[in-house]
Amino acid sequence: MDLNVGKEVAALKRMTVNELRAKHADVFGEETNARHKEWLVRRIAWRIQSPAEGDISERARQRASELANDADLRTSAPKPVRPAQLAVERTRTATAENHARHSSREGSSSIGTPHKTRSSAGKSAGQLEFNAALA
Repeated sequence: MDLNVGKEVAALKRMTVNELRAKHADVFGEETNARHKEWLVRRIAWRIQSPAEGDISERARQRASELANDADLRTSAPKPVRPAQLAVERTRTATAENHARHSSREGSSSIGTPHKTRSSAGKSAGQLEFNAALA
């Protein structure tokens, strides 16, 4: 690494985030919304070092371009999942697993019988009442 580049990189590490954002605008010719200090230091340091030590090869640049063109990129973000939906799905999965487990042991034909409470579901599956054991 050239001595001047080394000094500049060391100076970058001592800069504040706002100073780094201004330096980014100078080096890249455009402003950034980034406020992550380490990322800004690395990005600016790369840009300063690339002319001094050499950029990536033309072959590597072409390969990166090919990969970017072949990539299946999302055009929209996935739909957000509400916590309530997750709880319902977990309950449905657990209920289906419990019915399958207990019906295979008992040969019960009451698969899918709705229960008003979890304790009534447990009682019908043959589980003990825990509150009675604690009292």
